Amino acid sequence: MSELDADVLALMRCPVTQKTLHHGSDALLQGLNRAIESQTLTNRIGQTVSESIDGVLVNESGEIALAIRSGIVQLIADESLAVPESLRSVAKQ
Repeated sequence: MSELDADVLALMRCPVTQKTLHHGSDALLQGLNRAIESQTLTNRIGQTVSESIDGVLVNESGEIALAIRSGIVQLIADESLAVPESLRSVAKQ
């Protein structure tokens, strides 16, 4: 999993809710990548996500995820991922 420096993470906010972000769990990352592989994961504007992710940040509620690809966090609100209900219980580390 791709980890961000704690000081950098402390400064970041969810582009949708403006709340703090946390590293998502390995179980969440694996679940999201399975959903991407099966073409069942969409972003906030309804586009099917087709590129796997290296890491994930989640907002406080665990409902919104931000993909990390090649060490870069996707901080665009429209590209944020709605965490499937089935994965919300494993969202946070």
